[in-house]
Amino acid sequence: MIDQILEKNPEDNYPWVLDINTLKNILTAWKHLNLDPKEIYSFIEQRLAVYGKLYGTDELEYVGAYLYYEDGFKSLIKNKSDFISLSMDFADIFDEIMYKEMLGEKYILKRQKFSADPTSNQRSKFPSKKRKKSNLMQKKARRKNR
Repeated sequence: MIDQILEKNPEDNYPWVLDINTLKNILTAWKHLNLDPKEIYSFIEQRLAVYGKLYGTDELEYVGAYLYYEDGFKSLIKNKSDFISLSMDFADIFDEIMYKEMLGEKYILKRQKFSADPTSNQRSKFPSKKRKKSNLMQKKARRKNR
């Protein structure tokens, strides 16, 4: 992990690091969803605040989770848990948006309240619907644009 190779003052935040294609996917989604460009600063600020507490395998999972929860990561920051794992399903919003764009349609963002109840199965609900044959097409389109 980055904390093993990065030398920094303990009071400093870790930097937000991502590749250009991931940034492109994030900005494309932001534009598609008509989100205020200033909100990306709020995302970055909150993203840095959850470093070491919230874990995912891909930056798109973090952005997807931020978009999923109506207060971004604020409830996660306040949560007493030391370790919160993100579902890979959170990144699916980018596939869904790309698919909608291919069809000339708009993706409707439906934000949810955060629930610390482990039985809520909240993460697996986003944004998965019944997967159809289009899932393969979405994934191929996403890989092509990376």
